[in-house]
Amino acid sequence: MRRRHPLRVTRPLVAVLACIASAVAQTPVWQQLSPAHAPPARRLHSMALDWTHGRVVLFGGIGSSSLLGDTWVWDGADWQRLITPVAPSPRRDAAMTWDPISGRILLFGGNDATGGRADTWALDANGWTALSPAAAPTSGERAKAVTDLLRGVAVLVASSGSGAETWEWSGATWNLRAGAGSLYFAPQLAGYDARRRTVVAFNQASVVSVLVTAIWEWDGVQWSPWLPASGLFARMWATGFDLQRGVNVVTTTSAVHEFAPGGTISSTTTFETGPFVWDPNRRTLFAFGGVDTLSDVSIEYGIPPRTAAVVPYGAGCPSGAPLDLHITPTPIIGQPLSVSVRSVPSSSAQVVLQLGLSRQWIGTTPLPLALDGIGMPGCALLQSADIPGYPLQSAPPTATGALAIPALPGLIGVSLFTQAVAIAPGVNPLGVIASQGLELAIGNR
Repeated sequence: MRRRHPLRVTRPLVAVLACIASAVAQTPVWQQLSPAHAPPARRLHSMALDWTHGRVVLFGGIGSSSLLGDTWVWDGADWQRLITPVAPSPRRDAAMTWDPISGRILLFGGNDATGGRADTWALDANGWTALSPAAAPTSGERAKAVTDLLRGVAVLVASSGSGAETWEWSGATWNLRAGAGSLYFAPQLAGYDARRRTVVAFNQASVVSVLVTAIWEWDGVQWSPWLPASGLFARMWATGFDLQRGVNVVTTTSAVHEFAPGGTISSTTTFETGPFVWDPNRRTLFAFGGVDTLSDVSIEYGIPPRTAAVVPYGAGCPSGAPLDLHITPTPIIGQPLSVSVRSVPSSSAQVVLQLGLSRQWIGTTPLPLALDGIGMPGCALLQSADIPGYPLQSAPPTATGALAIPALPGLIGVSLFTQAVAIAPGVNPLGVIASQGLELAIGNR
């Protein structure tokens, strides 16, 4: 029997799933979280993703009565305060990001009780350490720090005269990469665009009493205008890159703007937050606190987390030694799945995995559908068989194969229903048996 090449089988699967993803494309939403613990209310604080430990780090800001100098970490479920032997002075507006070279969090500048600072600190598992780089910007006011994930370097944009200097961290010191003439403004917001693989800087200027937004990007060599004078944005609050959906998000007082490959998408549903940070545990943009007003709210923006699961249902046949289907691990978008079928009869040379979009109906016929009448006593059709059968490698008593769930965020929350079928002459009048059903609840974690 001619064996179908796996790619010829998976292409229909990908095509069908892509159609589903387009049809059910999910709209990002705001979701306020309710952790058991939380930092005190604040604004103008610093936050960064610690890629080494998979957590978000928060430092300082302005509290109800004074500058703050506390350190907190968010693990996707709750906040925990870090008590360290030493720490940076209480301050607001410090630049903070992750250093890929050392695996530590870097903090630079900001404003404390004495004024503008230009000091550099690092946070690791042992606490904060004051660093003494051989070179550094002379001013830390309005500085922004971003991790360039492609080049593996921390980038710092610091105010200098009428423009901004661009520095990069070598692991021991700051190196000047571009002078003030290369970027004519100190950015109000800055972030990393993983799709364009550049550091992006946002600024606003008043033109005839109207706020016009300029967007520039740094590729490691030079700054270039990406979307100069791109729109009449209101006052900006936060920016972040949604790694799950591949869009750069900017929040303002009037709207949320998403910079996608097809252009800018705007939504009128907005929320004042502190800095946006990608939360790898929840796979959403996470924020805490405020910018103009004090807040102790933990909130996320994006497609809400959905836990993937494999859920068995129904029963296989024949009754004595039913075909037994297993799919591992859980179906997370963009990740491969291993398929195995046990109790395959020795007479079986072909085992096929069937996939459907429903376990309730096939056309207008309700499921499960008993198959006794066609020579399969005790067997039932448990899924709608919408997607062409996927042949497995049969080597009785097992059969194996692999599937891949496309990296399409629109699939989050969608379920596929699977069932294995084996051609086994002599087992029953038709010579075909079936497994139990497995629901693949597709998630993003």
